[in-house]
Amino acid sequence: VVAAAAGRTNRPPRALTLVIIFARDNTRIVSGCRTAQAPRSMTPDSPASPSAARFQALWSRCGGAGDVGSVHAALHARYAEPHRRYHTWAHVAHCLAEFDAAPVPAADAGAVELALWFHDVIYRTGASDNEQRSADLFSAYARPSLPAALVDEVVRLILITAHHAPPDAGSAAWV
Repeated sequence: VVAAAAGRTNRPPRALTLVIIFARDNTRIVSGCRTAQAPRSMTPDSPASPSAARFQALWSRCGGAGDVGSVHAALHARYAEPHRRYHTWAHVAHCLAEFDAAPVPAADAGAVELALWFHDVIYRTGASDNEQRSADLFSAYARPSLPAALVDEVVRLILITAHHAPPDAGSAAWV
């Protein structure tokens, strides 16, 4: 779970990462938080940004074919929408940095990483269906190219980010 606090000042927002780890019986076993300065803006080619090359390599590793540069550009455009304050390209970069540092099992890594790229791609303030719409958009991009079982798993992981209940075991614990 990642949350951000930003005041109405000229200072850049600070990102607050809240980590809660649940045991298989859904009891909380570890929690903690840390803050980090969030970048003001990020372009697709900034060193810290989620790069097109990384996205292309992920798509290929997951069985997709062809150039997905247009998908990456569409993701960047959505995360750069002017109404967003937290669910931005910097948020995706932060999620991917956390993913890179986490001991995600190799069998789950592709699905988890794809879910991180897409989990907040649709964000309408106050809407209750952002996760469903994000999952639908992922599915529309992925169904023609990626294996159906992988697409289904990524959709499931994106929907879990609605946080209606603690994540179950397995790959859901990583999103």
